[in-house]
Amino acid sequence: MTKNNKTSSVEDARMDVNSKCWKTEETRILGECIHCREFEKQKIDGCLETGNMQQMLCTTSNIKFYKSCPYVVEWEEKKFWMFEGMMLIGLIFSSFVVWYRQRQLDNIFYKKLQKQVESDTV
Repeated sequence: MTKNNKTSSVEDARMDVNSKCWKTEETRILGECIHCREFEKQKIDGCLETGNMQQMLCTTSNIKFYKSCPYVVEWEEKKFWMFEGMMLIGLIFSSFVVWYRQRQLDNIFYKKLQKQVESDTV
């Protein structure tokens, strides 16, 4: 029965996005840490610090609010794979440049060698 009371108190909680009740009360996490959109950064204080926010609940006053959180797992994963992709593109490009330059140097070497062989035989 206490479980239903907690659920209903969350549903009945008043929403105050910029509440500072977390400074004096115990809080409970209600949602995941998400990345703030541009308009949210202007309206919600929780977005200003890190650019991320998480919905929380002050248990005593029964107020829902948004608080800043350190990072978003999906966002960090996306940045990691973007970095890996850029490194792969850099690897492919630099390998091509090295291969191309090696072909040029080999060609120059073979032309010099051919000139030497021609001049020695005459």
